[in-house]
Amino acid sequence: LGDAEDHFDTLENRQKILVLWGHGGGMVMLDQDPAPGQHHSRASIVDFAEKLEVRSRSPQDPLRFDIIAFDSCYMGVLETMHQFRGFADYALVSSTVVDATGYPYKPIVANLIAKGPALDPALSADMIRNEYNSHYEKLGRLKRRYLFSCDLTRIGACAGALNGLGREISK
Repeated sequence: LGDAEDHFDTLENRQKILVLWGHGGGMVMLDQDPAPGQHHSRASIVDFAEKLEVRSRSPQDPLRFDIIAFDSCYMGVLETMHQFRGFADYALVSSTVVDATGYPYKPIVANLIAKGPALDPALSADMIRNEYNSHYEKLGRLKRRYLFSCDLTRIGACAGALNGLGREISK
C-alpha cells in the first residue's frame, strides 16, 4: 500500500479507493509471485484492518481511503464495514448475491478518469454504485446484482441497532 501511495502521490487525484477481492478463504495477496507449487498468501481481514487503522493514525504519514470497494462475496457485511470505519469514509458492497463476476471496471474507470477529479468521495461512490447497478440491470432478472454505498461514519449506529435487535429477539 505504501508503494502504491508513493507511486500515485505525483498524480492529481481526488479520492483513494481500495478494492478488495476474495471469498470465504480470505484475502488473496496478488502482489506476490509464488514459487511453482505454492499458493498465494492469504490475509485475515481483521489483521489487515488493524494494520490499516494503525497506519491511518500515523502522525508522519497517515494513510486513509475515501472508498473501500468490496468486489465479490459477502466480505462487505456489516462486521467488515465496521472494522474498516476508522480509515475509510465509504464502503461499496453488494447486498444481494455472492458475485464472482465482479465490477464492470471498464466503464467505471472511464468515468473516474473523465469525472473523478471533479467529484468528492460521496459522489464517486455513488457513480460507481450507479454504473454497477446499471450494468447488472441490463443483464436481466437472473443476473441482477445490486451494490450500495455505505457512509462509514454511520456504521456504528447500524451495528448498535443490529445488536439491539439481537438482544430483543434473544429474549
